[in-house]
Amino acid sequence: MSRSHGSGSAEPPTLWPRFAADASLGLLLMLAIWFVWTSALTPDLPVAPPGVTVGAPEIWEDVTAAATWKDVLGGAAAFEPVGDRVPNYGYRSSAFWMRLTVTDHTGTQRLYAAVSGALLDDVRLFARSPDGRVQITRTGASIPAAERPVPEAARLMPAPFEIRRGESVELYLRLATPSGVSSFPLTIIDDRAMHADAAADARSHGILLGIFISIFAYNLLLWIFLRDRVYAVYSGYLACTFGVSSLVNGNGATFFYPHHTWPTQHLVVPLGGLSVWFLLTFTRLFLRTADHPRLDRLLRAGGGSVLLLAACSPVLPQAWAMSTMSTLVAVIPVGGVAIGVIAWRAGKSQARFYLAGNTCGAAALVVMTALTIGAAPVTRATVMIFSYGTAADGALLAFALADRIRVLQRERRSAEHRERAALTSRAQELKRLVAERTAEIERMAVTDSLTGVVNRHGLDRAAAEVDGLDASSARPYTLLMIDLDRFKSVNDRFGHHVGDRVLREVADRVADLVRPGDVVGRLGGEEFVVLCFDADAGQGLPLAERIRSVV
Repeated sequence: MSRSHGSGSAEPPTLWPRFAADASLGLLLMLAIWFVWTSALTPDLPVAPPGVTVGAPEIWEDVTAAATWKDVLGGAAAFEPVGDRVPNYGYRSSAFWMRLTVTDHTGTQRLYAAVSGALLDDVRLFARSPDGRVQITRTGASIPAAERPVPEAARLMPAPFEIRRGESVELYLRLATPSGVSSFPLTIIDDRAMHADAAADARSHGILLGIFISIFAYNLLLWIFLRDRVYAVYSGYLACTFGVSSLVNGNGATFFYPHHTWPTQHLVVPLGGLSVWFLLTFTRLFLRTADHPRLDRLLRAGGGSVLLLAACSPVLPQAWAMSTMSTLVAVIPVGGVAIGVIAWRAGKSQARFYLAGNTCGAAALVVMTALTIGAAPVTRATVMIFSYGTAADGALLAFALADRIRVLQRERRSAEHRERAALTSRAQELKRLVAERTAEIERMAVTDSLTGVVNRHGLDRAAAEVDGLDASSARPYTLLMIDLDRFKSVNDRFGHHVGDRVLREVADRVADLVRPGDVVGRLGGEEFVVLCFDADAGQGLPLAERIRSVV
């Protein structure tokens, strides 16, 4: 992701990534143990308690949702056998009636007709005994949890009824859920199983809550210290996802708002939309999809669509809004897996944790979808699969964010190394340029600008070197003085520009005649000097004659 957010923030302590990795690994281990415990060690609800016989259930769809119990008794209902399948009709606004017979062979006791589904708005039980007694019980998400027959029940909607020894009671259940899936896994349970199931749900929710709070607090602290927007976005995703999970599994109504019903009835779609928006925004920031403009635009468009759906959900038909949001929630993690694969293949190492998290989410949603359409058995594990998947997804993405700190630290160190190398290279280049410029200045200081030979200052320096030698190391040298005759007439007759050309020509010819190491200089005007080292008068006179003849 781009460091445009928080690039100037303080560097995180190096211990944090290691702590986060250990914490995330611990959370994943806890989650795995919890899954085994809840799915394997905690038994699922029996179809009926020992000594109780349940007849084959029948079901009828009341499309108008207007039929009463008397209408049903009067023959208005066309019941059909349910068979071995779980009744599932997708998202519909119809009311459904189930009919079955329960016979007790043990003694007078209280039983419950329990339907799994925290979003069931209205559950009404009519229990008719052979003597004509009718017990009527009402429960459902439209009733505050504190006012339901079993306030502590979360994922189940249990409706109690009394039954005597040897008695057969005919049960009529009216089920309506305009805001949820019309899936009705029904079981008959006793008090002991009812309270054991509620206690198991409470324990599972407590573990979930602990996991989410830990990950949420950690990422919130990271955002406070680092001011990197990705951690704030992920904290928002965790909060919304846990909120949706609590609404769907019923624990929100049981523990957080037992005296209210509007969160369950009105917040599932808005919170789901916010959760998806946070996830898509997190994907953009975490995987730096700005490097892939087309993918980035797609994610932005998807986020805008779910926000629009969430904002408009209060005025949309509940069944349509819920089915659309459920489709998006099912598609997004699958798309996240594909995006993770693309990012991983593009060389983004942080994508591996993102891919693992979305794989858990996608797997959970596949099972949840299979449960919705009746292709998977209704067990505690499958009913809680959304919570399992989101918790695993949250832990793995927290691991990814912890790893992101390590990646960013490595990138920062690499950038610092490149910057130091660039500074060293620039310093060396500057040193070279300074040396070249210094040599150029020194050369210009001893060079005659017109002729290119040594000027008076350079001649003085050469003479000083000769004078500085002691007698034992002194070398013979010859000094030739050259004066151009009638040079003034050249300037007067042809102009100074021609005179300058003559001076340059003379300097070039003299320089061509001397030996390497000899010094040719210009005193000024038309006067030149040649300093010949290691040359006595016998060697200097022939050179002077050659210069005279050439000039």
